[in-house]
Amino acid sequence: ANLPGSGVSVLAVFFLVLFLLCAGIVVLIAADLSAPLRDLERRAGEMARGDLQRPVVTGAEADEVGRLAFAMDAMRRSLKEQISTVEELNVSLEEKVSERTSALALANADLREALGSLTRAQDQLVRSEKLASMGQLVAGVAHELNNPINAVGNTLEPLERILDSLVRQCATRSSADGEAATAILEDVQAMLRVIRNGTSRIQRIVTSLSSYVRTDGEPTENVDLNRLVDETLEIAGHMLADVLVKKDLSRLPPVKGDPSQLGQILMNLMANAAQAMAGAPERLLRVVSRVEEGWIDLIVSDSGPGVPEGQRSRIFDPFYTTKPVGQGTGLGLSISQEIAARHGGSLELLDSPEGGASFRLRLPRAEAARPNSHGPAVTDAPR
Repeated sequence: ANLPGSGVSVLAVFFLVLFLLCAGIVVLIAADLSAPLRDLERRAGEMARGDLQRPVVTGAEADEVGRLAFAMDAMRRSLKEQISTVEELNVSLEEKVSERTSALALANADLREALGSLTRAQDQLVRSEKLASMGQLVAGVAHELNNPINAVGNTLEPLERILDSLVRQCATRSSADGEAATAILEDVQAMLRVIRNGTSRIQRIVTSLSSYVRTDGEPTENVDLNRLVDETLEIAGHMLADVLVKKDLSRLPPVKGDPSQLGQILMNLMANAAQAMAGAPERLLRVVSRVEEGWIDLIVSDSGPGVPEGQRSRIFDPFYTTKPVGQGTGLGLSISQEIAARHGGSLELLDSPEGGASFRLRLPRAEAARPNSHGPAVTDAPR
């Protein structure tokens, strides 16, 4: 009586087990099908965030999911290559922009320097024109002064002879008037000696100015460097008023050159020395001339602070100056060095262990030249 009920229970259990088995199989199949899709979804999210290094796991290519994974990995490689190309282009573009910016900055700096050089050159041309006009004016003034000064100098000698005669005549008289006249004549003679000394100095200055500003004539004549030193010192006397000048001038043969240009070198060296020694407790200018193995050396030294080590290589550069604005153009030493080179010589800065600055002008001696009239001379002359 219980068999039919038992059969139903068994049948129910069988169908329940079969249902559970089928459901498990369906779940396994669904999980097997959705896992690759979830992996692809997760990898796509990573790729969207920029992670293109890790490849996409393709799995089998037989089904749609495998083919989709393969296509996605191909897309990843393509994106990676394109991004790399873009990055390389960006780097190259940045480098080119940086190079072009640097080139433009250098070009602007060159243009500013060229503009500054042109401005300084223009200023120098204006100064040169003014100096040329001043030179012509000085030459004219020296020429105009020369005649009256010579007239005064030529009149002094006969006037002194007349006074000497009057003094001798008064000396023969024994009266008080004769003694008074003799005293007056002696005073007049003393004043005449002062006038003669002043006239002689004016004549030397006029002669030196005429020689210094002369631009005509033969540019390669025999030049007496020792005499040129004396003439330049006469002209530069106002700059060396409180300077002790020591000259050690040896017996020299003449050199071939332009005396006005060589005098310009000496004037520049002495003017620089006077300015360098301004305010120094001891102001000493030393000028030495000597013959060295076929060359004639003229050395101008001062007791100033000297040239700092960092400036020694630049002092002959055009427009380089350490003087305040408006007090120097930076062309004196550059032009002097160029003049020395045109004369076949050189101008250089020497090491001075005693301090101060020391410049050497070296010139070739003239061929078959006789020594000048200056013998060895060592003099101390406060200016």
